[in-house]
Amino acid sequence: KSVNTRVLNGNETHPSQPQPQPPPPPTLSLPKMTAKGKKIRKPRTIYNPLQLQALNKR
Repeated sequence: KSVNTRVLNGNETHPSQPQPQPPPPPTLSLPKMTAKGKKIRKPRTIYNPLQLQALNKR
């Protein structure tokens, strides 16, 4: 029955096998540049399309 509960939880690992480690996060190459040599913006606020156009023209 313990195997069935693991399958229901979506965790099918067996106790004898070590769990695989998640892959390491990709290394960030900072700063990321566009084709024109501008830094790519990561806005924290939500802009409407007109505001985004104005920002990307700069």
